[in-house]
Amino acid sequence: MGLVTAGGIEFEGLYYSCPTAIYENWFDIARTEGDWKILVVYNSANNTTIEVFHTPSGKWILARNISGSAPASGHGEHEHLHQSLHGLARAGELQQVAKQD
Repeated sequence: MGLVTAGGIEFEGLYYSCPTAIYENWFDIARTEGDWKILVVYNSANNTTIEVFHTPSGKWILARNISGSAPASGHGEHEHLHQSLHGLARAGELQQVAKQD
């Protein structure tokens, strides 16, 4: 099981994200309402991606590893990626991708 948190989808000490999570505001919801568990499948030989189960659609969604060292600004790399993807989602550019996941 993974855990949806304000910082991303946490699984085995790493953080992951996907367009659906950004588009549906999972991380904002986790920040305000608390974390929740999510089903995860993965390849133990490769931690660059996992798949998470999206209950509303009944589909598995690919999520990419966003963990990394913190840049000089003090914000985690994953937070910068979330902010960038969140801006794109707000602009509607990820809407189609999220629907295809």
